[in-house]
Amino acid sequence: VTAEVGAMLAMTPRITVETTSRSRGGGMLKGLKRMFSGESYFLNHFTAHAPDQVLLIAPTLIGDIIHHKLTGGTLVVQGSSWLASSPGIEIDTTWQGFSKALFSGESMF
Repeated sequence: VTAEVGAMLAMTPRITVETTSRSRGGGMLKGLKRMFSGESYFLNHFTAHAPDQVLLIAPTLIGDIIHHKLTGGTLVVQGSSWLASSPGIEIDTTWQGFSKALFSGESMF
């Protein structure tokens, strides 16, 4: 599982965590794009090394969490709303432009 930094509440002992700037297919540039959009530069990658391991994650702000199974295509979400995903999901920040950012009340990314 890949999750935003600070999302882990608890985990069982046979899970390891690696903190990097990359998501699937990404690198330093994608980390910088996330940073400029208000997200964390780093991502946590959790790996279970035994069956029946448990990872508890939660957002930093109070609110509902919705699981969305992505079986292809793209899902566009509001900034700061992604919590975690499976390793096969690419996380990317895109530029929405000055005019859309001005009228939407959101950031430029």
